[in-house]
Amino acid sequence: MQAQDVQLEVLIGDDGSTDRTGVIAMELAKRFPECIRYFSDKEKLGAAGNYQFLIRTARGRFIAHLDGDDYWLPGKLKAQIDLIGGSSSVAAVYTNALCVDTCGALIGIFNNRQPERFGLDYLLSRGNFLNHSSVLYRATVGQDILSWPADYLDYKLHLFLAGRGDIGYLNRPGVAYRINTATSMVLSQSNHVRMRYWESIREIDESRTSDAVRISAAADFLRRVTFTAVRSGSLGIMKFWIPLVFREVQRHRARLTIYVVFRLAVGVWWFLRNRLASMIGGHSVPVYFWR
Repeated sequence: MQAQDVQLEVLIGDDGSTDRTGVIAMELAKRFPECIRYFSDKEKLGAAGNYQFLIRTARGRFIAHLDGDDYWLPGKLKAQIDLIGGSSSVAAVYTNALCVDTCGALIGIFNNRQPERFGLDYLLSRGNFLNHSSVLYRATVGQDILSWPADYLDYKLHLFLAGRGDIGYLNRPGVAYRINTATSMVLSQSNHVRMRYWESIREIDESRTSDAVRISAAADFLRRVTFTAVRSGSLGIMKFWIPLVFREVQRHRARLTIYVVFRLAVGVWWFLRNRLASMIGGHSVPVYFWR
């Protein structure tokens, strides 16, 4: 707890782990009962359902999320609390992250430098680039999340928070994020996950943003779909999603086409930049989510 320099209530939600997580967590809870609480789900709740249970159980003023395969860096929470506590207009605070492999070796940076404050339009138009393990927000806001379907994505949460006020962003890494672990949803990117992502965009009230922002959001979504399809060799993904998205923005098909081409060009540039950074080796590290 000294590494974070704040008073912590640590809630561990064990959603049916099959390794030694439960044994280790119970031992820690017995050693530090004043600050660690361990919960083992009798029935598997899923990632979002488990998270909702922990939100309902939390007793602190702020809520910070940490995925089971990631870890926080020293000083992360205090820096976020200082920022959100100093401005009532800030709804949540995120940080950048170090990307590490399964052994903990540094392999990149999560994303490029971002504005220190941004809102819903910025997050919608650029897609999900926020690290879920870096989020911190007021516990009172978390109560609204309890009524959501238990299969929501982190992007829905990020958009919800951006709709409640400014997003504060610390450009220094506050999290070590493990890339491509066995439990990662990013590995599969199933159609179910893509559907939840698209629904997160569509659920935003049209009165809250402009046509240009919504077209940009749709273009970024199609960029993601295209790169996933090419990378996996599953072109059927494109055949399903491209017509669907274009039907939903029929009035702006020409603009959407231009936006998609631009986003794809930027994506190719980002890919080549990462490859070059990897070739250079010690002089630079790749950025995983360039926005």
